[in-house]
Amino acid sequence: MVASGWQRSVVVTTLFCLFISGMTLSVWGGPYYVHVLVSFGFGYSALFFSWLIDKLFPTIPRMLEIALSLTACLLFGVINAQFWLGEYFGISGMLPVLLMGLLFSGMCYFYFHSREKEAIAQRELESIKRENAEQERALLLSQLKQMQSQIEPHFLFNTLANISALMSQDVDKAKQMLDQLTALLRATLKNSREEHTTVENEITLIDAYLGIQ
Repeated sequence: MVASGWQRSVVVTTLFCLFISGMTLSVWGGPYYVHVLVSFGFGYSALFFSWLIDKLFPTIPRMLEIALSLTACLLFGVINAQFWLGEYFGISGMLPVLLMGLLFSGMCYFYFHSREKEAIAQRELESIKRENAEQERALLLSQLKQMQSQIEPHFLFNTLANISALMSQDVDKAKQMLDQLTALLRATLKNSREEHTTVENEITLIDAYLGIQ
């Protein structure tokens, strides 16, 4: 998990453990802090062993990682519970604690596993959307360049013909049109050599084109 993911997991686990400790207090009674410590023993050990196994064995299947970390979590949780509750329940009374630990730890693992699958699916969907957008953009650029390659020869021929005609009528206007054509060709050549263009280049291209019309 990334840092933000772990922080969220710690917060959710803490709230869940506090809720469970309140439930166990209502069933068995006794000091509340003991129930909190027992509940945290299961909850935080689940996070720790999940992180540890992921670091030690990053390539193992996710379900195997969950099974191993859940087993380690239950072992640690029961030992921790025996330490805090031994004087109240004795070893024979640990079975209900183990069963409740298995139930609620399993619920935690199911919750986090479901959220993880949802996050993975969301990332894959966003990746597919980005790829589709890039493909559509590449297709549009390809079509645009193809259209430009078809239009530019005709446009260039007509513009040169107009400049040639103006040379004998209005030299200043012919020179202005020639300058605009030069700017247009320069901007077009620059855009054709670059994979990405800028708004400034596009504005220059449009201004030069409109100046010729």
